[in-house]
Amino acid sequence: MEQTGIFEGIIIGANTKLRTEHSIAGGNATVVASYGKDLKVVADKKWTCDVADAAKLVQVGDVWMHVTHIGGINVVDGWMAVKHHGAAIVNLTVDLPDGEIPPVVPPDRVVVASLTLDFNADHEIVGMWVNNGQEWVPYNPAIEPPVG
Repeated sequence: MEQTGIFEGIIIGANTKLRTEHSIAGGNATVVASYGKDLKVVADKKWTCDVADAAKLVQVGDVWMHVTHIGGINVVDGWMAVKHHGAAIVNLTVDLPDGEIPPVVPPDRVVVASLTLDFNADHEIVGMWVNNGQEWVPYNPAIEPPVG
């Protein structure tokens, strides 16, 4: 299952490979480049294996991401394993798949409030205007608790 969205993570170990597809079949033939530990990886797609494929050496639960940036640098697009055969390769820190469009809220259900504070010459709050100046509320400072 492939999802689009915003995906970011940190490479866990050294010599982590970027490949032309979400598979390790073909060994180095599919390797675009290798990257070191602790680099930030940014991706625009995430693929999770839901049907095992022995020819591509993937099993159910494998997760790969389509990488666009590594260490803040644009890369030739490729796929990097996040989890492969149960082993964690990249620690996902952001996993935000595109979702459904949020429902439209009717205008009469939207609550908007504003608060403007009025100060005196000593920079003390003396009052506030609420809801764009429609309501004036005098400010009563909190009474200091007794000491002792």
